[in-house]
Amino acid sequence: HLQRGQHKKAISCFERELSISPDDLNTLCMQADACLKANLKDKAEGIYREIIDINQNNFKALHGMGEIYTQKGERDKANNEHGFAEENFSQAIDYFAKAFKADELDRAYFERGLNSKEMGTLLYSNAYAKVMLYESQQGRNKNPRLLIDAKNDFTRIKNQHKNSQNYYRAEAAIRKIVESLQPSQERTTKFGAKVIFAFSCVI
Repeated sequence: HLQRGQHKKAISCFERELSISPDDLNTLCMQADACLKANLKDKAEGIYREIIDINQNNFKALHGMGEIYTQKGERDKANNEHGFAEENFSQAIDYFAKAFKADELDRAYFERGLNSKEMGTLLYSNAYAKVMLYESQQGRNKNPRLLIDAKNDFTRIKNQHKNSQNYYRAEAAIRKIVESLQPSQERTTKFGAKVIFAFSCVI
């Protein structure tokens, strides 16, 4: 159901599975992802937090929390509440950083970790949040380092994760960032999501 976009049916299936195995973290993660895609953000956030309470290094739940805060930041940015937007995008970036760290630990101790497609999605989410944080900053508070870091993440997608669904969007983002960082360009160049970004889906 989830792959066919039938998110509410998927949620019902996961709820039945969890009634039998309530501590199955993989099923909980899939349920939270389905809730987020069905725009049940509060429910998704509650489940992600439940997972992190059980396992603070669950990279999929950490990624999901990053997506939650990114969406909160987008809402605040659209409402011109720049202070709240900055706070939420910063929280998103913090969660993505924890997800990267959790992936490193999983690879070191269990030789698993995110596959290439999942890593490409996490990199895109992280870079997107950094660009949105830059856009939310006002006047002299704008930090071009955020764009440089975002460009590095987009470049990793282009060079190392060519099977990522965000490959071509990463290429477009790199070009836009390079243009905006030129000395002759206005530092406040806008990147609006409708121009080059499409919100990345949770794994």
